[in-house]
Amino acid sequence: VEHTKMPDLPFSITYESETVSATEKLEYQKAGVQPKTLKQLRQGKIKPEASLDLHGYDVESAGDELMNFINWACDEHIRCVCIVHGKGYGGSVDQPTLKNKINSWLQQIPQVIAFCSAPKHMGSTGAVLVLLKKLRDDCT
Repeated sequence: VEHTKMPDLPFSITYESETVSATEKLEYQKAGVQPKTLKQLRQGKIKPEASLDLHGYDVESAGDELMNFINWACDEHIRCVCIVHGKGYGGSVDQPTLKNKINSWLQQIPQVIAFCSAPKHMGSTGAVLVLLKKLRDDCT
């Protein structure tokens, strides 16, 4: 089995933002993102063009998969993606590990300008819709 070197992650695997519960909604926007844009994302009016399901991944593998997926989406000039992280009921019920990691990591990825928990029909608090920077030629 051939292994390719994963790119250095632009986020800390161990950094923790504020801990959230399995049912708590996530929401984040960088400075300059219009409230109307975040509202449209929250309502599912900005449709994801691709999705990544991280069910069953350990933390390290999930971090690698997330970054590979974000880089791919940027290369493809995709603007909105859906990340399915689950609600964490497979582990500690009161602290969904992967959901909390995704919340922390997405805030640290330069290409991510906003994200929020998905509308109910797209996974609710077990998934996030992620808005990526508009790109000219690359993802930087």
